[in-house]
Amino acid sequence: MQQHNCDQFPVRAKDGKILGMVKASELTTKLGNLKLGINDCITGVMNKEFRHMSSSIPIPELTRIFEKAQFVFVDNKYIASHYDLLTFMSNKM
Repeated sequence: MQQHNCDQFPVRAKDGKILGMVKASELTTKLGNLKLGINDCITGVMNKEFRHMSSSIPIPELTRIFEKAQFVFVDNKYIASHYDLLTFMSNKM
């Protein structure tokens, strides 16, 4: 995470299927509280609340999805979060 200057990364299966997302804040909390060891499987801290979306999704629909999902995978390439949507919308105003 530090090497890429990111605070979240997708977790993928060997076949490339996206399983979830790991966020630095959740990882450090679980490590700090000794609920996860440095050699434990990353799936123990992985967030599985996400949706797959197309980049052609209308903004109102994406907003509705963010009521339940913390992030979405767009076109199986990009990660979008609430923050990204807010940034996009504020740049349009």
